[in-house]
Amino acid sequence: MELSQQAAEPAAMETAAPLKVSLTEALENKELMGVYELCDVKAPSGSLVYVNHRGGDNSKPKLYLFRGNGSTHDEEMDDDGKWIVSADKNDMATNEGYIFSTQKDAEVPTAAGLTWEEEGLVVTEGEEAGLAWIEVEAAANKEKRRRLIQMLFIVTLLSSAIPAVALGIGTDDD
Repeated sequence: MELSQQAAEPAAMETAAPLKVSLTEALENKELMGVYELCDVKAPSGSLVYVNHRGGDNSKPKLYLFRGNGSTHDEEMDDDGKWIVSADKNDMATNEGYIFSTQKDAEVPTAAGLTWEEEGLVVTEGEEAGLAWIEVEAAANKEKRRRLIQMLFIVTLLSSAIPAVALGIGTDDD
């Protein structure tokens, strides 16, 4: 009886894996932000793998969040156990990616106190933060497009007015 109780204790200590996590607030690599869903595939390290399907946009590659397995692509970098974000599923075998956690001991990417090499990156459980971040980014992009259109309109007006003035057309001197 004591053996089965001892065997049950470590399982109870394991951190429950969230079904969805959100990556938000990064100052760089904004294209890697968003909602990642837990999938049934395991990384070579045996860890969980989360996938960002990019809102179903098949023209963009899926993104992967996984835990490194020690077979690093860079001999100077020790990626064993670090959480990694990548745009290529094959990167899981070589621990390549774009964003890395700084610690190696977190069972889940949302672990309390887990920090990332990407300045400002926040990883939270659930999808609310990721969806809110996507909406804010979409609004910012819409505002950028609106300003660009205004600028192009002004340039078009100015470029059509300059030749007429230069030729003296439409002046009171006629």
